[in-house]
Amino acid sequence: MATTGPADTGTAGTAGNSRLLSTHRLPSTAWGNLMGILAIAVWSSVIAFSRRLTEDLGTFTSGTSVYLIGGALSIGLLLLRHRGFAWLRGFTPRYLWICGGLFAFYEVCLYVAVGYAANRQQVLEVGLINYLWIGFTFAFAVPVLRRRAHWALAAGILVALAGVAVATLPADYSVAELRTNLLQHGAPYAFAFGCAVSWGLYSNLSRKWASETGPASGASAVPLFLLATGAALLLIRLFVAEQSHLSAGGVLPLVYLIVFPTILGYVSWDVAMRKGNLILVASLSYAIPLASTFISSYFLNVGVPEHLWLGCLLVIAGAVVCKYSVEDDGDHTRGEEAHPPSQDLADHACATQPPAPVRAGADAGEHVEHRHAHD
Repeated sequence: MATTGPADTGTAGTAGNSRLLSTHRLPSTAWGNLMGILAIAVWSSVIAFSRRLTEDLGTFTSGTSVYLIGGALSIGLLLLRHRGFAWLRGFTPRYLWICGGLFAFYEVCLYVAVGYAANRQQVLEVGLINYLWIGFTFAFAVPVLRRRAHWALAAGILVALAGVAVATLPADYSVAELRTNLLQHGAPYAFAFGCAVSWGLYSNLSRKWASETGPASGASAVPLFLLATGAALLLIRLFVAEQSHLSAGGVLPLVYLIVFPTILGYVSWDVAMRKGNLILVASLSYAIPLASTFISSYFLNVGVPEHLWLGCLLVIAGAVVCKYSVEDDGDHTRGEEAHPPSQDLADHACATQPPAPVRAGADAGEHVEHRHAHD
């Protein structure tokens, strides 16, 4: 009768342990979905944490700190991964200058809108205006990516704009009150609208030029854009007087914004795009305006009136109408693969972002870049 020796026993034990571990290991798709949810949650918190930090450090000092440090750390990670600067050769000048410029413009506008909001209630409103970029992304896909659109696209944009109107204007407003509000506090609204337009353009142009962004290395240009944004904010800070004092309570938002939305948010989204259920994650990304409003309300300790919730739902509904109004009849841009609209939105969502949020559109490699939406 054959006996099992020590080596056989060890082998059998190892196999048994492997089977035991495999039964408790999270499936790849579930792990990807979880990472997508994490990225959405992180980017939804950008508005709240950015406002908290600007109250301590000032608008431009806080933005400079987040993007210079976050950009430097991100570039450091790229250098370690790719062992040098060879990955820079994969990016074309027009992608770096135009998309990088739109990225920096978005982030600067977002910090100005959030930092210069008259009060925390207005922070919720400018955050919602910022999320018009979701609908604008589909609208700009028509001229930029040459997508075909139905008449309902205009209706979707109007519904989203109506949501902003409902959110920002009280039910009993008068013409005089409207004029006073716009004259005294209109700048944050204008900058937030600039965020929506610039991110919609950025998402489509980066998608259009995705085939030109270094498919061999698979590197992301977002770290460069983050660093450039920090430099732009630093330049503005030199000409703007701010009072900065970093309290113990301000350290947490600073560290959080550097680590989570700026670095881990992108990593989590990349895992979600590669391993998760794209349709599920893309659908969940529509909830970012709602999640951002809820998180901002809780973290900033400010109540959300009913009309703002209604406006938030209208912005989301308008984005959904826009999505189904734009046909994906195959990309007509040179060198691109066709992707369904749901995947396009998944590639575009976020933040930020980080500030959100990122770069919309899959790079021809490992990384998917995104913001915040950021914001």
